[in-house]
Parts: sequence; C-alpha cells; structure tokens
Amino acid sequence: MTGKIENCVTWVFSALVTASGQAWADFDAYMPDCWAKDQGRREKAGIPEGLSFATKPELAIAQVRRLVAGGLRVLWAAADEVYGRSGEFRAALRGLGLSYVVIIPCDYQVTFARNKVTRADQAVSEAVVRASGQPATAPRARGYADWALLGTKDPRELLLIRRLPDRGKNQYTYISATRRKAGPRP
Repeated sequence: MTGKIENCVTWVFSALVTASGQAWADFDAYMPDCWAKDQGRREKAGIPEGLSFATKPELAIAQVRRLVAGGLRVLWAAADEVYGRSGEFRAALRGLGLSYVVIIPCDYQVTFARNKVTRADQAVSEAVVRASGQPATAPRARGYADWALLGTKDPRELLLIRRLPDRGKNQYTYISATRRKAGPRP
C-alpha cells in the first residue's frame, strides 16, 4: 500500500448486493490526473491511450447510468465519503430515481433550513432529542450507538449522525429516500 492515490491506478466499482449474495456489476480504472498528464509515466506503466482522467464520482455516475440503462433492477446505492461529498453524484442518483446512503466527511459543510451552514461534526448540537431528553439509541453488534437524524435544506436529504462510543468517533451520512411511482420500474 502506498497510502497515496497519486502513486497508483485504482478501481471504481459497482456491486450488486441481494439477500442471496453479491457480485461486481461494473468497474472502471481510475487514473489520477498527474498520471493522465504524464505521457512518460503512462508509457512506462502500459496505460492505454484511450484511458483519460475522470474523477471517481464521474466514473461512478457513468457506471450507475450504464447499469440502469442496461436493465439492472437498482433500487438504491451506498457509497463512501469520496462519493458522498459529491453533489453531482447524489443528484445523478436522485435523477435516476434511486435512494441512497452515502458517508460524508466530518468537515463537510451541510446546509440546513434558513441557509444555516454547519460542518457535519458540529451539527449534532442541532439535533432534536427524544422526549426523554436523551439522544436516540440503537443496538449495534458491539454495544450501542447514539444517533440523530436531521433535516437539511434539501427536503430530499437527511443527515444521520451516529456516535460510535467504542470507536471514539462519529459517522456522518446523507440519506435520501426517493418516492417511487406505483408499478414496475422501466
């Protein structure tokens, strides 16, 4: 492991997950921009001429569009913070009628009602607690997690904040549930 994406070509992949199992559905090579611009490095590594730079979210958007256009029954998507921080990625999923759960980084700027902008890790003070005056608590495999679900300025997105006490940190996630029309998907 190099620890730096600029030192290697990696993959962006989509997986199909069902109750019966999981499998890769699509993948693309991700090449950092510094590699795309360095012809000598490309030749030495054997990178084909046709491979050009695209951001990871751009590659993921193209994959989801190909999968949906190909007739794969996709209802929702999950992704890590590389994709969660991309408004274009989330908008593309909504445009395809997909619900999603995506992680966002703690320093991501979340816009709440009345255009109040707050870092995700500072938004917990905005949380509405249960009538008992305590944050909601949900069972987990290794204990309990406190959580708060906050509305954002975009009525299609919610911010879920989970405090993971046994890990000593919080996790910040955008959730969007798309309303579906009755009847089969196209």
